[in-house]
Amino acid sequence: MSKTLPVLLVLWSLPMLAWADNVHERIDEALHGLSPELSADAVNETPVDGLYEVIVSGDVVYMTGDGRFLFQGELVDLESRQSLTELRRGEQRAARIAELGSDQLLIYPANGETRYVVNVFTDIECPYCQRMHQEIDDYTDKGIEIRYLFMPRAGEGSESYRQSEAVWCAEDRHAAMTKAKRGEPVESGAECETPIADHLALARELQVRGTPTMISSEGVMQQGYASPENLLQVLEAAANSSKQP
Repeated sequence: MSKTLPVLLVLWSLPMLAWADNVHERIDEALHGLSPELSADAVNETPVDGLYEVIVSGDVVYMTGDGRFLFQGELVDLESRQSLTELRRGEQRAARIAELGSDQLLIYPANGETRYVVNVFTDIECPYCQRMHQEIDDYTDKGIEIRYLFMPRAGEGSESYRQSEAVWCAEDRHAAMTKAKRGEPVESGAECETPIADHLALARELQVRGTPTMISSEGVMQQGYASPENLLQVLEAAANSSKQP
């Protein structure tokens, strides 16, 4: 191989790197024009020539490389029948939830082999959340690990929020959660530091609007109640879809 070839390859790649930097700069300038607080967290190429995926404050939008045109919506690959937008949102959701340590979640491990891990935004007073908790053993028997995040929809200072704190600070959190989900009051014991405010902030960031909302470790979102059988079907379908070329 000619010794000059690696040098030529490097020289040839420099304009491409500069072009990529310029695209990011132009897109940032356009976003700043909309609002000084806006900037692109990431700019990625898409399968569409001249169209770029832009991550802004955790959301996914699309812009042309010159920064002139922006649109929000689903970018769908009609060959694979997949929403590329939802795939990216899923990656974003999974990454953010993964930043929470297991000590910040109320975990119900799978019985036997763990096939799937599902994070559930739950409200103690939500009827469908209560129904789901009544079936918690059915989920875990199917190899689904359930990880609860507290989302008292009435907000801080509400009875649901106070009960969530009481559950978290209880000596036996699992027993306290079961009691609370039966509609029985959980007595407040010793005060402790809780992650509930962080759970609520994350729910807002991920645009979780109702409970229960289930998000798998891969970022697949199921909004609303799903029976153990239906949830398993959703997770299996998502896993099979991800394996397709």
